[in-house]
Amino acid sequence: MDLNYLYQRYCVSLQMAERAACDCSRMVHEKLAEGYADQIADAKLNGTLVLAR
Repeated sequence: MDLNYLYQRYCVSLQMAERAACDCSRMVHEKLAEGYADQIADAKLNGTLVLAR
């Protein structure tokens, strides 16, 4: 996994949040986007990606 993948998933999550049919779905996609943003920030700071196992 690389930064391009994380950026792509972040953008898709934001798009899905915008198009969500209900508040619950919107919240889940926003949280996913936040998680991807956190991973991107961490990778930029530390130079590596830490993946959950």
